[in-house]
Amino acid sequence: MKAGRERIEFLTTSIGRGHRFYLAGVARSIANLEPRINISFHRAPVESGLLGKGLWSAIHRAYKIGSSSGRVGKKYEKLRQTKRVGSVGFFEKLLAGGLKRFLTGSDAPLVVDHPLLVTLADYLKVKRQIIYMHGELVAPDDSLTPAPDLTLVPTDEVRMRFISAGADERGVVVTGSCIESGLTHFLKPALKERLARIEVKGSLTGVFYSSGAEPQEHLRKIICGVKSILSSGHRAMVFAQSGGALEKRIKSLAGPENMELVSYDSIEREEELLVERFEKLDFFVAPSHERVNWAVAGGLPMFMIGPAFGTFAPLNWRLGIQRGVAAPVDSTADSRELGNMLESLRRSGKLSEMARNGFGDLPYDGFKKGAEILLERLRT
Repeated sequence: MKAGRERIEFLTTSIGRGHRFYLAGVARSIANLEPRINISFHRAPVESGLLGKGLWSAIHRAYKIGSSSGRVGKKYEKLRQTKRVGSVGFFEKLLAGGLKRFLTGSDAPLVVDHPLLVTLADYLKVKRQIIYMHGELVAPDDSLTPAPDLTLVPTDEVRMRFISAGADERGVVVTGSCIESGLTHFLKPALKERLARIEVKGSLTGVFYSSGAEPQEHLRKIICGVKSILSSGHRAMVFAQSGGALEKRIKSLAGPENMELVSYDSIEREEELLVERFEKLDFFVAPSHERVNWAVAGGLPMFMIGPAFGTFAPLNWRLGIQRGVAAPVDSTADSRELGNMLESLRRSGKLSEMARNGFGDLPYDGFKKGAEILLERLRT
């Protein structure tokens, strides 16, 4: 390993859960593979000046609004869809000013989790290596900002999206689907046990998730879905952010039998709690942009809650349906019938088919592969 290159930095916008999840996952995999590497993890709002902190706070508020229903949310979504990729306006210049000291103050390779950070680094003509970790299984137009040095993507389809948008094909590398490293070693035996449970009569266990924004339309359907699953004789597990709206709503159900509330306060704690329980799971219920890797590459059937807000969710919705790994729960009426829907899919054999469709097609060790690629870059 070259002198002065044994260090790597990571920078997150902290916008939403997904971007940060992929960045943290590959950082942890590097630490596991090569403990000698000096890894530092940074948040853009923290690394910016006072004005920059205020601007990032406004972005986070816009994300919350844009990831929910209502007129303002629709306007935010339209703005994201129409803004030119990689464009730098007054707002971006202010953000770049706030991050200039951090972005230009080191020669260590920098891995970022959001196309906006790629744009800011490009505007500032940053000389160090910039690497974009795009872990999502889909790539809407507003994500297609390839890093100048390397862009990591999960599938060949996403790679071609970046190349079609002008990326150098040598700079876009496929890692495979990014599933929590703590799960990858038992996905195959878990699928075998899941299929055995599905194919005999007995109760099943489903896990429910919301997105980080916790829009009310999704929460209402999650609550209805939990009640429907419980009334059908199945078990429900609800993962919720500590102190969040979903946790409060679930607590108000007064602890029905066959339901477990699992609260977490960090991505790391969430993964620990999940690893302890994943082998028991038979399906999951979540917005279409949440944990879709489990359905597409991990063999866990998905029930996708609508509406699909933002630019990623509609593409994930389509991906789940096309691959035959997900079923839509588009309306509140659908969520009230979730238990019956589950039983119907089970009797017809489609639930087992959904599980089988979601395993074996795609590699699921994307974090490990991504870490190996980055380590190789550091060594050359």
